[in-house]
Amino acid sequence: MQINVLDFAAKGNGTTNATKAIQAALDAVNDVQNTVVIPAGVYLVGSLFVKSHTSLIFEDGAVLLGTKSLKDYKIIDTRVAGIEMKWPAAIINCIDAVDISISGNGRIDGQGPFWWAKYWGNDKKSGARKQYDEQNLRWIADYSIPRPREILLYNASDIKVKDINLTQSGFWNLQITYCSKIEIANLVIDTNNGPSTDGIDIDSSEKVHVHNCVFSCGDDCIAIKSGRDGDGYRVGRPSRIIEIDHCKFLSGYGLTIGSEVTGSVYEIKVHDLEFVGCDCGIRMKSSAERGGTIENVFVENLQMKNVRFPFSWILNWHREYNLKKISDEEFQSKPEFWRSVAASIPKNLWQTKVRDVYIKNVSLKLSADYEKSARAFDIKAFPAKPMENIIFEDIKLDVSEFGNIVGVKGLKFKNVSLNIKHSNQNMNDNFDSR
Repeated sequence: MQINVLDFAAKGNGTTNATKAIQAALDAVNDVQNTVVIPAGVYLVGSLFVKSHTSLIFEDGAVLLGTKSLKDYKIIDTRVAGIEMKWPAAIINCIDAVDISISGNGRIDGQGPFWWAKYWGNDKKSGARKQYDEQNLRWIADYSIPRPREILLYNASDIKVKDINLTQSGFWNLQITYCSKIEIANLVIDTNNGPSTDGIDIDSSEKVHVHNCVFSCGDDCIAIKSGRDGDGYRVGRPSRIIEIDHCKFLSGYGLTIGSEVTGSVYEIKVHDLEFVGCDCGIRMKSSAERGGTIENVFVENLQMKNVRFPFSWILNWHREYNLKKISDEEFQSKPEFWRSVAASIPKNLWQTKVRDVYIKNVSLKLSADYEKSARAFDIKAFPAKPMENIIFEDIKLDVSEFGNIVGVKGLKFKNVSLNIKHSNQNMNDNFDSR
């Protein structure tokens, strides 16, 4: 039997706050009535929490519109960019739950432009971020400017999210943390032109399958993570057994492992993807102080067009974001999460280790009117701790320049064909230092 949110006085007029009414419907789920239906309409909401054994169905034309007030998003214990801390809950939350399905041709709209302006201003120069930059505090800015996510799966298992459109998220669109047995299918994640508007973040989770999704993001379209520095080391949970296939990437930084990988990433299978007009294809990023291992990554059957960095693997990425500049005295007046972000791992564990990566059957073409520079390889590891056993097979790339390969042991090229226009351009050496 079904529960309809209209029976709990939810108003779908786009102006009346419907959070309490829809939450009442979600709380009414029981052994007999375990399906909650959201009919057509625009429902203004803050945080909603879905119980175990619930099927949440969006009917055609159903929209959850996130409010513009942080007070409507419950502050919870969660994890943000690899750090356990308090942060606003998402619009839809599945926390400490099992056996949930979220589906239907509905939409979740986070009213992102409002939150993006708080971060970097309408002109991308005058928001709260500017104040942190002026104090050399880029490393803490993202944690100090709270913005809501759209869907959070946290310490959950046997969850399916299908068919929904996620758009204009204030922060990450869909976060999967400390989860297992997750299926994400047929999502359209679009109109995300703001800071930290990742598509799907898979964080210290296992047995996750993402397929048949379309991404247009302002950051990483899919990111696989496992904790940042000392806090990630304390938690010590890897991401593993993850399959991503039959997805399309239309903007953003493609499919990324990182940058928070202290808990390690294992057994990743990626295949049958299309990239059109993205900045990156397959990406890895970490920090010299981060540690962790990235191992057993298999990538096959990628079609790319007009992609700037088909393979961007930078293990000492974006120093301003990763290097913590603060004295012990300054910590005394700062919130506790500052210490969590600044926590370090033992020095003997520094530098992420990458090994056993197999890339097969990848093509990149540039259209005649493509104006950007495309770099075939931007692979930079540590000579003292090199990447090992990296294989590229059946690769055909039309590019502007070759790029760099540094700190790799056991690199093999098998049937790799490059069409290169010119020598390396220095402007490509500092890509994505936002």
